[in-house]
Amino acid sequence: MDRDRATNQGSAGDAEVAGDAEVAIELWRVPTPIPRPVLTAAGPYDTYFHLVVMARRGEHVGWGYSGMATEALLDAACAFADALVPERTMPLDALLLVERAGTDTASRGATNALALAAWDLAAREHDLGAADLWGRRSGADAMPCYASGFFLDATLDELRHEAVRYREAGFRLVKMRTGLGAAEDAARFAVVAEVFPEARAIAVDAFHSWSASEARAFIEAVDADVLWVEDAAPYDEIAALQPTEALIASGESLETTAEVLSLVSRAHLGAALLDVQRLGGPRNWLDCASAVRANGTRVGGHVYTPHSLHLLACIEDPLPVEVFDWSDALFASVPAPDAHGRMAVTGPGFGVELDHGCLRRHGRCL
Repeated sequence: MDRDRATNQGSAGDAEVAGDAEVAIELWRVPTPIPRPVLTAAGPYDTYFHLVVMARRGEHVGWGYSGMATEALLDAACAFADALVPERTMPLDALLLVERAGTDTASRGATNALALAAWDLAAREHDLGAADLWGRRSGADAMPCYASGFFLDATLDELRHEAVRYREAGFRLVKMRTGLGAAEDAARFAVVAEVFPEARAIAVDAFHSWSASEARAFIEAVDADVLWVEDAAPYDEIAALQPTEALIASGESLETTAEVLSLVSRAHLGAALLDVQRLGGPRNWLDCASAVRANGTRVGGHVYTPHSLHLLACIEDPLPVEVFDWSDALFASVPAPDAHGRMAVTGPGFGVELDHGCLRRHGRCL
């Protein structure tokens, strides 16, 4: 199957990419330490709890993962995945559809990891990028990306040094965490802006920690000069931010298209952030993104850098791709931008290889 043919048929080509032979499946429970303990508006974190799936057919192996914030969620996701594939084999066409089985946060985490592995395998079998199976946009060979960091426990000097590291690594866009109060958050924004002075080079993520009035005060303090303001307030308060010149983005914790569309409508969002794990897998993500774009709203991804890269390559006018390092331990080679702050949308599959040493150090096969 050549790239043009795959692009034209998108996900309608599932039967062709599936084939008849059974896929052998491995499930791994892999809690990994994050690069350094951090403080977020939701509390401190030092570990990210991964369910890793490997899908093998013949000489080809695909893999996928989901990352959970707590060990309890990981255990529930592992239990659901185990129940879905008790024999550890499944036809590829069935594995491509498994994401429809998720009904809550843990089960969607399980179906996402299985579905990502299935699509990675399907694309690798045809030496294509996953985006080429779904309908890559013409010219979407590289995507702008942003470094996602700057947590609340960092001092001003640490923020400045972190910004310099990102700049030297090729990033031209970044996202920082906020949630210490509008005035202190604005002062921290100014430090990052010393290194990223271009207009709309910095997004901010409040993780619902501001009230609407605090969010508006922050926007006024930085003169709306933000790439976007993410999860500025609780979902039922975000609408109070309108009208504003700042791009308001939200939705990463929602788990159905109906919930996302409801928030977009109620809050008059300029952009919806879609999490492939929360939605249960890439097919669900693409369906949700299509519905959001039909509403005239822009679409962004959430973490899952390699997968969001391929998903957003199939969407018109997407937000830049988030580069987030909590799952970096799983990658044999960590995705990185070029000198212009863009990341190649490349295969085969999602274009990243699994670090099997990480599985041996931190994981357990179920």
